[in-house]
Amino acid sequence: MSSLEPEELDALVRRTLAAQEQNSRYISSKKLRRLVQERATEDLSPQAISHSAKRVREDGYLRPWGGKIRSANTTYVITSAGCHRCGELHKSMAGAIYCCDETFDDIGPVAGTQSIRGPTPTIAEANGRGEPQ
Repeated sequence: MSSLEPEELDALVRRTLAAQEQNSRYISSKKLRRLVQERATEDLSPQAISHSAKRVREDGYLRPWGGKIRSANTTYVITSAGCHRCGELHKSMAGAIYCCDETFDDIGPVAGTQSIRGPTPTIAEANGRGEPQ
């Protein structure tokens, strides 16, 4: 039996979904159980993971592919995995920053604002390059 509280297990499932969503928007319940077990620090029963996945599905993070659950190994569409840092479903970017502000230190420059040659030039600097005047 796991010593994780249901809320902790639900958060682990949401973090697993957030990590999986970067690769694919679809996940089978069997793969979800395997990935959650790999991320867990202790041995979890498949039933505990399945019950947690059901709660997460009812919260709107998952929906069955095809509209309804047909078997024990259902394929789900990840509708919204939430924050990949804490697993919560933030309503806005401001909410994510408020909740996870201290965890944003590891992010490098925003894509497109820096290149391997340095900062992106302004339009005036870019127009000044090339042909001599």
